[in-house]
Amino acid sequence: METWRKEGRELTRNKIRDRDNNTCQECKRKWKKGTRRFDVHHKDFKKEKTKQYDHYEKEKNNLVTLCHRCHLNLPQHRKAMSLGQRKNKLINKDI
Repeated sequence: METWRKEGRELTRNKIRDRDNNTCQECKRKWKKGTRRFDVHHKDFKKEKTKQYDHYEKEKNNLVTLCHRCHLNLPQHRKAMSLGQRKNKLINKDI
């Protein structure tokens, strides 16, 4: 990945976290320094956007800070994880 894209994406994520006061917008848990940073989630659930450079001005209203628990408990993520687990079971069953 090109360095400027990673820096741009990380810069955008940090701006969103700052805007949201490093607080999960679902459960209101506050991020604690020294722990893993909270996720920045696309509200429109367009997965392909996560691999692209997130332009702050263009995407800021579509991005939200979520703690890991709330992010992983979104229905779309739970469904994807469930499908991934089933796929892994099928692959491991054949081994």
